Formats: sequence, structure tokens, C-alpha cells
Amino acid sequence: MSNRKKIGILVLLGLSVVAYLGYTYMYHDHRDIQSEAPSLTISSSQLVALFETESAEEALNKTLVVSGVVTKIDGSLITLDDVVDCVFGVLPESFYVNERIHVKGRCIGFDDLMGTVKLDQCQIIN
Repeated sequence: MSNRKKIGILVLLGLSVVAYLGYTYMYHDHRDIQSEAPSLTISSSQLVALFETESAEEALNKTLVVSGVVTKIDGSLITLDDVVDCVFGVLPESFYVNERIHVKGRCIGFDDLMGTVKLDQCQIIN
């Protein structure tokens, strides 16, 4: 084989490895929040205090169980104590405004403008 063919094969092999690694990085399995154990169980007011004191690393992108009183129901979103917004895939109909509940979900951040913490992939914990 000539040197040109060897170099061509090595380049093709290298590109194949890079393409495979890129594909597995981009399309890895998504987290299943419903089956994860919560890393923190906290009240809604304590969760907001974490973000206000800049201790957000304890909660950010972690699975949490947050307790609070339902203050608003809007489509697939409920608000706990006017400070935690919980987004559900399908909102269960088993709770009402002014009811105390526990919600499990992933903390995705703090909205400075509204002063609320956001959770997604939520489910009600009995």
C-alpha cells in the first residue's frame, strides 16, 4: 500500500471515532427524574432562601422534593406558596388550591424577575 492510502485510511478511521464520540455525547440517555432518589427534601421558602443566599449549587439540576401549599394552578403548571413553579408533563387532578402537597422534580433555576424557583419533570409525592 502506498503512504497516501495509509494516511487516507487513518484519517477516515480518526473521523469515524470522532463522529461516534460526538454522537454518543449529543444523544445520551436522558435522566429519569421519576426513578431518581431525591438529593434534597426542602420547603418552598427554604428553597428560595438557598438561591437568595447564593447557595444554589445544593439544589441546581438536582432531584428535589419540595413541600408547600398550592397557590395557583395554570394548565400543566402549579405554584407552591407563590415562590416555586412546578411544571408537569400531565397534571394530575388529585389536588386543589390551598392544599399542602409534596412535589418531586428537577430544579432548573431561579427567575430573578419573578422571584420564583423553577422545577420541571414534576410528580406529586404522597
